[in-house]
Amino acid sequence: MNKKLKISLVSFALIALLGCTSEEVKILGQRAKIDLYPQGTSAKAIKIDKDLFYIPIGRDGDNCMMYQAYSQTNPTMQAIIYQNGLGKFSMSKNKQSCL
Repeated sequence: MNKKLKISLVSFALIALLGCTSEEVKILGQRAKIDLYPQGTSAKAIKIDKDLFYIPIGRDGDNCMMYQAYSQTNPTMQAIIYQNGLGKFSMSKNKQSCL
């Protein structure tokens, strides 16, 4: 199997697994607690809009928190999102001011 096909299959498998997890949203003011993983691991998401949340997915090599968009009812972009020191979200990372 060539390398591109392997990468495509692994990517598809990850998307399929993440898209098929149990999901429960409980809104707590401007924050939401989302049970995204069947193992019970919880992540605190930031409510952006009525049905749009940014879920923290971990820190990268520069110690910047990475987020993924989530909605129960609408499709979302599949991209890594960062938050800068002013609280603004962007797909562009600024190492000096990321949270």
